[in-house]
Amino acid sequence: MTQQFFQLEQDLDLMSYKLGGGWLWERIRFQAHRRILMALGVIRKPHRSPQMSGSKRFDVVVNGVRNLVCRNPFLGSSADVVCFGHARRKLRPDRVWWDIYCDPFLEKTSLRYQYFGGRYQGKHLEPAKTANLRYLDSLILLGLGLRVVARRGEKYLSEADDWGQLIEVEVAARFGVNVRLRDAARNAILRRAALLPAYRLLLRRWKPRVALVVPSYGRETLVEACKAEGVPVAELQHGIIGSNHLAYSFPDPATTKHTFPDYLLVFGPFWRTACRYPIADERVIPVGFPYLEEEVDRYKDVAAKDDLLFISQGTIGHDLSRIAVEVARMLGKRKRVIYKLHPGEVIRWRSDYPWLVDAPLDVIEDESTPLYKLLAESQYHVGVNSTVLYEGLAFGRTPVVVDLPGANDMHGLLEAKSAFLARTAEDLSALVCSGQPPVPVHAEHFFTSGSVQKIHQSIRSIIDVSRPDVTANGRHGY
Repeated sequence: MTQQFFQLEQDLDLMSYKLGGGWLWERIRFQAHRRILMALGVIRKPHRSPQMSGSKRFDVVVNGVRNLVCRNPFLGSSADVVCFGHARRKLRPDRVWWDIYCDPFLEKTSLRYQYFGGRYQGKHLEPAKTANLRYLDSLILLGLGLRVVARRGEKYLSEADDWGQLIEVEVAARFGVNVRLRDAARNAILRRAALLPAYRLLLRRWKPRVALVVPSYGRETLVEACKAEGVPVAELQHGIIGSNHLAYSFPDPATTKHTFPDYLLVFGPFWRTACRYPIADERVIPVGFPYLEEEVDRYKDVAAKDDLLFISQGTIGHDLSRIAVEVARMLGKRKRVIYKLHPGEVIRWRSDYPWLVDAPLDVIEDESTPLYKLLAESQYHVGVNSTVLYEGLAFGRTPVVVDLPGANDMHGLLEAKSAFLARTAEDLSALVCSGQPPVPVHAEHFFTSGSVQKIHQSIRSIIDVSRPDVTANGRHGY
């Protein structure tokens, strides 16, 4: 299906479509692909945001006003690095919310940095580990205000509707499903109109030498602003990358993504060739994953039990959870079966996966037992295309890929015979009872060690290399 998608965008020359000064398709490409997959029934909706009650809405407003004063992003001077981190944080045993992709590096770096955070499911996760933390509430309010007053972007909405409808018709003809893309096109136009001037103002305020983002997709306007202001952008890898991940995969050499980061800092050498990126090979740099490195060291003396740990995801949780229940019933008391929910599934699993409620397995829905402790304790890690299956290799455990939609993203691991493939619950039950170990894998290939130092060195190099590329007015051409 993904190959058909690539053919569609090539036939319609979608990557070259520009409206109102911005390339529109690259802003909705990932979303369009996901919508088609969901319409075809290949995947389900990844996560569901909780409904906002009246009291919660009031709290959001109060906190927003407070953050205008206490953590206003425009109240600052300068920084070597501005970091736009991941909104979803992890609550660690110290009862503090960590950005696991940025904090382990930021707390040890000598670079002057400023971190800009956003909301996750309608709220800021506090107390936060991150020092030098400011929130983007006021930037968003400023952007919306500027757009409403100036009516920016509105004159392009009719053309965006026509363009989106043309693609909808073509999708229906080629895939046999009805998918709405006009709303995505309209939202992309209005979002760019609102946020581009606000982001540029923020960057001029802080005068950074590098912008660090996690992730870059969904933040195309931020990347555009950085490029316009002459600020190189580096993205830290936060999950699996492959040929089917349309935020990164651009197989046609004739196409590019104008709002792709200038550098991609990946977990290890394996990820450099995971797909064709729209940047030069030398700008895809293996640096490791500091948080994982810390956790492997933390649990290095934990002995593995003969348990099965299922790693759920919203896209495939419906089917994976049914298989987990079947396996648990087949195994009985011979092995413990654990089902670890993704944070985005916690609020809905009892209604969406009711068969889990009274099943003979343990459902983990919070962080009372840390994920990496579970990885260290469990011999078998079962999932589809979760990054956690790769992370388990760093603990020396056995990954099992279940043959559900998305499993082909794990082909590199399977080809190396470093993981097992199970097509049914029967396959999985027989596999874990056989005790057959996979071929050992060199974890360094997937997760480079010495990560904090390597990230620091890479950012320093980016700062040094980017200086000659800046034009006389201090900005890159864009």
